[in-house]
Amino acid sequence: MKFSVTYSKDFRHLQEVEEVTIPFEHGDIEILTLLKEIPREQKVNLRMFSLYGLAENADILEAAAQVHSNLAVRLTISQFGPLLNQIKDDINKYLIDKNIAFYLEIFVSSWDGLAALIELGVSEVFISNQLAFDLEKVSLYCRDKNIKVRVIPNIAQAEGMASVQRDTFKAFFIRPEDLDYYENLIDTLEICSLNTVRESVVYDIYKNREWLGDLKDLIEGLEVSVYSKNIPPMFGEKRVFCQKRCYQNRCNLCDNILTLAEELKNNKIEIVREEEIVKDEHKINEVLVSLKQRAGIPVSDSGTE
Repeated sequence: MKFSVTYSKDFRHLQEVEEVTIPFEHGDIEILTLLKEIPREQKVNLRMFSLYGLAENADILEAAAQVHSNLAVRLTISQFGPLLNQIKDDINKYLIDKNIAFYLEIFVSSWDGLAALIELGVSEVFISNQLAFDLEKVSLYCRDKNIKVRVIPNIAQAEGMASVQRDTFKAFFIRPEDLDYYENLIDTLEICSLNTVRESVVYDIYKNREWLGDLKDLIEGLEVSVYSKNIPPMFGEKRVFCQKRCYQNRCNLCDNILTLAEELKNNKIEIVREEEIVKDEHKINEVLVSLKQRAGIPVSDSGTE
């Protein structure tokens, strides 16, 4: 799993990050000079904001791919539709036929959408919303077709807007502590933020795989306050395979975790990640037993299932 950020000379970890995205303006020949300064091992995404610019910028894009061989063109498009169909010929002529890797800035949330992008010839895909809760199957499907999987971990992603703040916790995001569970399912973790300073901070947090503060301060779009230090490790382990079954009344994981986290906070109990224990093991066991009994989950004499 590699990290990707927006290119900026002010980004603190520019020399170590594996991938950068650079905005490409129409006719910007100076991009070739910049590409010469970037190490070959650092992948570059040229982000194009005008889909109709492929023909006009074909010579620059071809030269860019020669200057920096580890490069892909990133085409911004809001959704599938007539516009995408109109530029298919240009994609084939100016990218695929010239062996220039490309992908679309479309956040795929369905299997139909995923299949359509792969048929178009993309080299990677953004997985989001409900489909991101099925990453094991998505990863197998994509890797079988030599397609890389990208996700954004620090934005809560769901179709539409949650009517209840608590329900934003059911949107797709990844806690820094849970990255291990996604290691073999994701190729690129893209850190996305409004400015370079915050992006550097968020990158640090995910690189270190730990955030003890309020997830609401880290995950953009998360509207419920819940401290990561009050969430047990099993949250990530269960959630990565959950397939968003909560809306089928087949899973209460997120609701139970929020309730547990609130109980732990009120009882001043913190979960210690390094040893996966808590400072008061007996006290948290009592809380867990109480929650399981309320949820109708069988509890053994030891307090575990």
